[in-house]
Amino acid sequence: MEQITFFNRLRTEYPDTLGMLALHPRNEGQLRGGQFRGMIKQKAEGMTPGASDVIIPGARTFVCEIKRSDHTQSKWQAGQIEYLTAAHDAGAFACVALGWHGAWCALEDWLHDMA
Repeated sequence: MEQITFFNRLRTEYPDTLGMLALHPRNEGQLRGGQFRGMIKQKAEGMTPGASDVIIPGARTFVCEIKRSDHTQSKWQAGQIEYLTAAHDAGAFACVALGWHGAWCALEDWLHDMA
Protein backbone atom coordinates (compact mmCIF):
# COMPACT_ATOMS: atom_id res chain seq x y z
CA MET A 1 0.00 0.00 0.00
CA GLU A 2 2.91 2.38 0.68
CA GLN A 3 4.12 2.09 -2.89
CA ILE A 4 0.61 2.44 -4.34
CA THR A 5 0.03 5.60 -2.31
CA PHE A 6 3.34 7.06 -3.49
CA PHE A 7 2.63 6.35 -7.17
CA ASN A 8 -0.96 7.64 -6.92
CA ARG A 9 0.23 10.94 -5.45
CA LEU A 10 3.08 11.22 -7.95
CA ARG A 11 0.74 10.65 -10.90
CA THR A 12 -1.79 13.11 -9.50
CA GLU A 13 0.70 15.92 -8.81
CA TYR A 14 2.98 15.36 -11.83
CA PRO A 15 0.76 13.68 -14.45
CA ASP A 16 2.66 14.86 -17.54
CA THR A 17 6.23 14.64 -16.23
CA LEU A 18 7.45 12.54 -13.30
CA GLY A 19 4.18 10.59 -13.08
CA MET A 20 4.59 9.58 -16.71
CA LEU A 21 8.26 8.57 -16.34
CA ALA A 22 8.23 6.80 -12.97
CA LEU A 23 8.23 3.02 -13.00
CA HIS A 24 8.29 0.01 -10.74
CA PRO A 25 10.12 -3.01 -12.15
CA ARG A 26 8.30 -6.24 -11.33
CA ASN A 27 10.82 -8.51 -9.62
CA GLU A 28 9.04 -9.97 -6.60
CA GLY A 29 7.98 -13.56 -6.17
CA GLN A 30 9.73 -14.91 -9.22
CA LEU A 31 10.25 -18.41 -7.81
CA ARG A 32 6.66 -19.12 -6.72
CA GLY A 33 4.74 -22.00 -8.25
CA GLY A 34 7.47 -23.47 -10.44
CA GLN A 35 8.08 -20.34 -12.49
CA PHE A 36 11.80 -21.05 -12.88
CA ARG A 37 11.65 -21.20 -16.70
CA GLY A 38 9.74 -17.91 -16.75
CA MET A 39 12.34 -16.32 -14.48
CA ILE A 40 15.15 -17.36 -16.83
CA LYS A 41 13.29 -15.79 -19.74
CA GLN A 42 12.60 -12.59 -17.78
CA LYS A 43 16.28 -12.28 -16.84
CA ALA A 44 17.22 -12.69 -20.50
CA GLU A 45 14.71 -9.95 -21.37
CA GLY A 46 16.37 -7.56 -18.90
CA MET A 47 14.83 -8.19 -15.48
CA THR A 48 17.29 -7.14 -12.80
CA PRO A 49 16.92 -8.88 -9.44
CA GLY A 50 16.98 -6.39 -6.58
CA ALA A 51 15.88 -3.42 -8.70
CA SER A 52 14.37 -0.73 -6.49
CA ASP A 53 10.67 0.01 -6.09
CA VAL A 54 10.70 3.44 -7.73
CA ILE A 55 12.89 4.50 -10.64
CA ILE A 56 12.50 7.88 -12.32
CA PRO A 57 14.92 8.46 -15.20
CA GLY A 58 16.40 11.91 -15.66
CA ALA A 59 19.62 13.88 -15.74
CA ARG A 60 20.16 12.33 -12.32
CA THR A 61 18.02 9.25 -11.92
CA PHE A 62 15.89 8.84 -8.79
CA VAL A 63 16.14 5.31 -7.35
CA CYS A 64 14.18 4.55 -4.19
CA GLU A 65 13.57 1.36 -2.26
CA ILE A 66 10.42 1.73 -0.18
CA LYS A 67 10.16 -0.24 3.03
CA ARG A 68 7.14 -0.23 5.33
CA SER A 69 6.73 2.68 7.73
CA ASP A 70 7.20 0.13 10.51
CA HIS A 71 10.65 -1.07 9.46
CA THR A 72 10.34 -4.17 11.64
CA GLN A 73 7.79 -5.47 9.09
CA SER A 74 10.18 -5.17 6.13
CA LYS A 75 12.99 -7.37 4.93
CA TRP A 76 15.77 -6.80 2.45
CA GLN A 77 15.42 -9.01 -0.60
CA ALA A 78 18.35 -10.53 -2.49
CA GLY A 79 20.17 -7.95 -4.56
CA GLN A 80 18.42 -4.83 -3.25
CA ILE A 81 21.40 -3.35 -1.40
CA GLU A 82 23.71 -4.18 -4.29
CA TYR A 83 21.30 -2.50 -6.76
CA LEU A 84 21.13 0.68 -4.66
CA THR A 85 24.91 0.72 -4.30
CA ALA A 86 25.42 0.31 -8.06
CA ALA A 87 22.86 3.06 -8.76
CA HIS A 88 24.63 5.39 -6.33
CA ASP A 89 28.03 4.57 -7.79
CA ALA A 90 26.66 5.38 -11.27
CA GLY A 91 25.57 8.84 -10.07
CA ALA A 92 21.89 8.23 -9.25
CA PHE A 93 20.09 9.69 -6.29
CA ALA A 94 19.71 6.36 -4.47
CA CYS A 95 17.83 6.02 -1.21
CA VAL A 96 15.80 3.83 1.13
CA ALA A 97 12.57 5.30 2.46
CA LEU A 98 10.24 4.25 5.22
CA GLY A 99 6.71 4.40 3.86
CA TRP A 100 5.21 6.55 1.12
CA HIS A 101 5.81 9.70 3.15
CA GLY A 102 9.52 8.95 3.48
CA ALA A 103 9.67 8.29 -0.27
CA TRP A 104 7.87 11.60 -0.93
CA CYS A 105 10.39 13.46 1.27
CA ALA A 106 13.23 11.80 -0.68
CA LEU A 107 11.57 12.84 -3.96
CA GLU A 108 11.39 16.44 -2.71
CA ASP A 109 15.10 16.31 -1.78
CA TRP A 110 15.90 14.98 -5.27
CA LEU A 111 13.84 17.72 -6.93
CA HIS A 112 15.58 20.34 -4.76
CA ASP A 113 18.99 18.96 -5.76
CA MET A 114 17.97 19.12 -9.43
CA ALA A 115 16.96 22.81 -9.23
